[in-house]
Amino acid sequence: MKLSSLWALLLLGLLTSCDLSLFEPTDYPPSPTKLNGPKARTLASKSIPLKEVDTLSSNAASALIISPYALMLSDSVTYALGRFPELTNQPLEVLFSDDEGNLWAVDKDGALGYGVHRYSGGTWVKEGNFPADVKFRFNELVKATAQEHWFQTTKGLVIWDVKQQKGRLVEETSERLFTQNFSLKSDNQQLQIYSHTNLSQPVAEYDLSQFLYTRKGIKNSLFGVFEDDTRTLWLVVKDGRWDGVLMKFNGQTLEKLTLIPVSDYDSGRSVSDFVQDAKGNLWMNVDGVRYYYSIYGQWIYPRMEQSLRIFNDTEGNLVGIKPGKVYRLEI
Repeated sequence: MKLSSLWALLLLGLLTSCDLSLFEPTDYPPSPTKLNGPKARTLASKSIPLKEVDTLSSNAASALIISPYALMLSDSVTYALGRFPELTNQPLEVLFSDDEGNLWAVDKDGALGYGVHRYSGGTWVKEGNFPADVKFRFNELVKATAQEHWFQTTKGLVIWDVKQQKGRLVEETSERLFTQNFSLKSDNQQLQIYSHTNLSQPVAEYDLSQFLYTRKGIKNSLFGVFEDDTRTLWLVVKDGRWDGVLMKFNGQTLEKLTLIPVSDYDSGRSVSDFVQDAKGNLWMNVDGVRYYYSIYGQWIYPRMEQSLRIFNDTEGNLVGIKPGKVYRLEI
């Protein structure tokens, strides 16, 4: 037998031994042409017109880009931080409102760590500092009530007690991802889902080998998670054979939907900036590229300015911001 024929037989054996039925994706697209994976497909695209709705000062735009929560503070997207007095000359880390509409900000406070400020009576009032000996960086705001503010940080979950004017590190781990009402961990090929009312006892637990390919030595990491208005969880979990898989948990069942739209393998994806539009399409940023997963189960590459940060305004519209400008997405 010729050597070339032997290699052909070996290759055929390898291909037939690779069970790809675990995926059965509704789509398996790339960015933005074709995917070099098991089921390469062309990625659909759609032009998204933008309508300019406001102009911001550069300082306001910078603050808004650091955190989306300022866009949720008013009845319309015309709200701008620039219409408030400047906080300090220190870098602004987080800007948000609590469930009673109070405006808060966190900034760097030199050797004291991070300072917490509340906007009251037309000025910023300093409430206190996070412990300076706990070294962390803010990732995102989890939730903000009139009693507590929860932050996901590089160190773990940090909570600011409004009444006591003190912050504390609750859990020193970066493995858990938080949403408005839930947190999730992927540990030893087990997916655990917790309610905020009990961070130690999961409300649901799944063996990921029932949904994904698992293999010893490869972590089925959580790349990202999002909770929509119906408390449905959308999560991207690493598959042991290829890459991230989009899944959905509706409170009762866990469902595998599709592979994320990437064209090459990466064990450390960044999946973030989740937002859902009024039609129910799920938008997200995968390694710096924006896509949305349509209600029809198809990935779409939106042809628009990719540098825009996309958020919901209080009327349910999708808006995008960049330094100096605010746009409404005409979907």
